[in-house]
Amino acid sequence: MSARQISVLEHMREDLLDILRFTEGYSFDDFRDDIKARKAVSMSLINVGELAKQLDEGLLARHPEIPWRDIIGMRNITAHREEALSYLHALELLTRPSP
Repeated sequence: MSARQISVLEHMREDLLDILRFTEGYSFDDFRDDIKARKAVSMSLINVGELAKQLDEGLLARHPEIPWRDIIGMRNITAHREEALSYLHALELLTRPSP
């Protein structure tokens, strides 16, 4: 794996950890009511999706257990239609174990 690909994955990991930090201890209602947390999570989701688009196809193919298209799709939804990002879906993403 190239140094560039490693760097992209490290940046993705940081953004995902940021999402966990931004929402630590939050309930659904807490998240829904906190505009700063929602915007911070939205920005991190956008970043993760942008970074995922920079990964080599070979790397994506070697890890089919990771929903790459969904990650990129969430970026597109969040960037272009923030209102389409349901808070319930966001909370599900935040509480689901990551691969």
